[in-house]
Amino acid sequence: MGRDRSAHDHTWNAVVLDQVPPAAPRSGFVTEKEFGKISARLPEHLRVYFSFLFLSGWRSGRASRLTWAEVDRERGEIRLEGAAPKNKGTGRVLPYHADPRIKRLIDEQWERTKALQAERGQIIPLVFWKPTRIGPVRINGAGSLGHATVFKWAQQPLALELQVSVRGVQADNLRVLGLLKPEADSLGYLPLIEKLSLDGTIANVGANSLLQLIQQKPAP
Repeated sequence: MGRDRSAHDHTWNAVVLDQVPPAAPRSGFVTEKEFGKISARLPEHLRVYFSFLFLSGWRSGRASRLTWAEVDRERGEIRLEGAAPKNKGTGRVLPYHADPRIKRLIDEQWERTKALQAERGQIIPLVFWKPTRIGPVRINGAGSLGHATVFKWAQQPLALELQVSVRGVQADNLRVLGLLKPEADSLGYLPLIEKLSLDGTIANVGANSLLQLIQQKPAP
């Protein structure tokens, strides 16, 4: 019940408000078994992200903005500094060390993040990043380009030594040929058993070493 005061006099009129009936209990929550079936079909980065949401109960918007600066891995806590708590006297802290599943998830995600930072040569601030630029092939190496004055730039002698690593379908194909080392890195890349040498020129790169590698490693 409320009161409505007239704008022209000092009288008060009673206004009767209907009470809203209590809502029915929410239903349709995903069980842990059901979530396991769903997450098994997700790519790795989404499986990690949605597993965190499922285990922690966090809202997706806040979890997607979570940074490593807010994660205290030594104490096993996530602290949202500067965020106004909903309840006075309480902080926005998630002691994730209390749940071994969340702790394992955070620890494994940190290892993946470190590997990605090393690969890209830059800091990855977000905990749940999207690997949109991670392709099936990763190449690292060094080499030289000749400086013979009689040749144009595109025709200068080329000498490169590369370590090629692959994953996904490419890894499946090369594994059949026996060309990959058995141990993958934290991002799932498997390196070729030998480094790949490129010769020739920029205009006409030679890959004889790859052909020789394939020929000397017949499929089992």
